[in-house]
Amino acid sequence: MEEAIASHPLAVREMAKQSEDLQRLKQAEKLDRDFVEWLRTSFDNDGKSLIDLA
Repeated sequence: MEEAIASHPLAVREMAKQSEDLQRLKQAEKLDRDFVEWLRTSFDNDGKSLIDLA
């Protein structure tokens, strides 16, 4: 079941987005309001959720 979830397109996109966010966090000099807002709103998943994916 874990393999099915890990290879699901939504999970793959989420993991890629998390990697991108972590990289940007590493490069950020400070966490200002604009940067935090970007983190909150930078991903659009068409209203879909990974909850109950399996």
